Amino acid sequence: MSTEQQATLDAILRKSALPADADVDEQRRLLRELLSAQPLPADVTVTEGELGGVPTAEVTVDGIEPRHVVLYFHGGVYVMGDAALAADLAGQVGRRTEAKVISVDYRLAPEHPFPAAVDDALAAYEALLDDG
Repeated sequence: MSTEQQATLDAILRKSALPADADVDEQRRLLRELLSAQPLPADVTVTEGELGGVPTAEVTVDGIEPRHVVLYFHGGVYVMGDAALAADLAGQVGRRTEAKVISVDYRLAPEHPFPAAVDDALAAYEALLDDG
């Protein structure tokens, strides 16, 4: 995350952009609004995919010939966020590691209670290993 992005996020969080008393749907809406306000860098490409039956967002950076793959699990305390919303941070990981980043779109609670997200993460990891 860039210094500018950190400062923006810090300012937003201090203004209670995600009020603790809001329901999950409202918090998700606010997070989506917050994260989609900043466009991806022009050299970052996001492609829908899947691993082990779990949806993913494959994030690549132009000009980088990936030698490795990073399996990325977005934040959101298993309740908010998704693989595509995390593409900016995943792109930064890819840029710094010179890797393709596969962001896993695991199922979220409360609609999908524990251990759904963990099951999805494990399925994606095992599929990636099976792919070599």
